[in-house]
Amino acid sequence: MSSSVGGSILRCTCLAFVFLSLCLVPRALAASAGTNRHIKEIFIGQCWYYTEYISQSLGENVQQNCTDLWEKFSRAWMYKDPCNVTMADYEPFVKAATVPGEVPTNKAVFWEAAYTLTHDYSGSRRRYVASADILTGYLGNHVFAWCGQEAEPGINFDSCPLEEDCPMFQGQYGGMYWTAVSKAFAEVSTGVIQMILNGTTAGTNVAFNETSYFNLFELPNFPKAKVTRFQLMVFHDVGKTHKETCNNGSIPLLKKRLEELGFEYDCTDDPSALRHILCLDDIESTECQFASKVLRPTSASNTIGTGFKTLVFGGILVLFYLIAIY
Repeated sequence: MSSSVGGSILRCTCLAFVFLSLCLVPRALAASAGTNRHIKEIFIGQCWYYTEYISQSLGENVQQNCTDLWEKFSRAWMYKDPCNVTMADYEPFVKAATVPGEVPTNKAVFWEAAYTLTHDYSGSRRRYVASADILTGYLGNHVFAWCGQEAEPGINFDSCPLEEDCPMFQGQYGGMYWTAVSKAFAEVSTGVIQMILNGTTAGTNVAFNETSYFNLFELPNFPKAKVTRFQLMVFHDVGKTHKETCNNGSIPLLKKRLEELGFEYDCTDDPSALRHILCLDDIESTECQFASKVLRPTSASNTIGTGFKTLVFGGILVLFYLIAIY
């Protein structure tokens, strides 16, 4: 059997495991239990899917050895107490999986308490790039939960510790994995950096959290000489109280932090790009009537323009007819 045929069979097998796992293992169940028993096949299959389908559908050509990436990824946490895994353990994998040019200048977007809106806004890299849109982030979101153990077989398939069972950013959801991914994502983000903030968080939550991944692992690692400015965008969910804006709540604290680090910034409440996305799900609400107000004049002018063109065209036909008969 040729190496190319063997490689194709391996890829198809891995992808089959990916789709079977998505169908048979509910995400919530996988997260509350131990490591998925097909984690290796899922990881390699998702890696191939990203490099051979997602990246190519965007006109890119990402070259990665997915089996080698699995070895580096698993080495970070296998045969280790989950609460003792560090960010440094994941850095060899993150470095190997980072694709040059994967985050174009002026295209990076960060977020706090705005996962869904941010990824609707980014369009999975068609418009902008969030951390979950790059290879390391994509894999982290599609491999379910994982954790190791010191005893054989090095992977705990029965249970993983909850976040509260370990120091901050460790535990069940690969917290230290995301610290490494967040740090690396910030390091390659240049030009205008967009930051989406939720001005309608629930309860005691705030738009800018000082213990967040963004504040602790991303903000300190931006390449200062390559960052033009930060574009802060504060959105408010339709029908909810405007708890925080650019000028109150926790956002002035973020502004102060940016100033201390020497970054320029501007801040906008409810920019139109975000308002349009939010209103797609609640277009009849009072807050979303701006769309119909904008469209009515356009529709009227189009009707007038179309009628005028029809009249002119008809007049020309009559003229040619009169010339023909005389």
